[in-house]
This record gives sequence, C-alpha cells and structure tokens, in this order.
Amino acid sequence: MEFKESITYSKDLINKSKNRISAVFSNLAFLDRYYYPMLENNLGFLLKESNVMMFLV
Repeated sequence: MEFKESITYSKDLINKSKNRISAVFSNLAFLDRYYYPMLENNLGFLLKESNVMMFLV
C-alpha cells in the first residue's frame, strides 16, 4: 500500500468511526429521553414533551 493510499484509508476509517460514535450517542439520548420514561409509565412527562415538540415544528 502506497503512502497516499494509506492516508486515504485512514481518513475513511476515521469518518466511519465518527458516524458510529454519533449514532451511539444519539441512541443513548433517545433512550434517556423517551424510552426509559415509557418503561416507568411516566406518561405525563411524555405528553408534555410531545406538546412542546409540536409547537417547535
């Protein structure tokens, strides 16, 4: 593998890793914000949160 190919391969690998990391953090944020309150039957929180989201859109 030539030096140029090596650098290109490294950049591609870094970009793919960034995408995976951001996907993991977004999944954790979803779980903390919406999924766990559903498990705890905290429907009041979810309804209030969904009303706020409708006004923002």
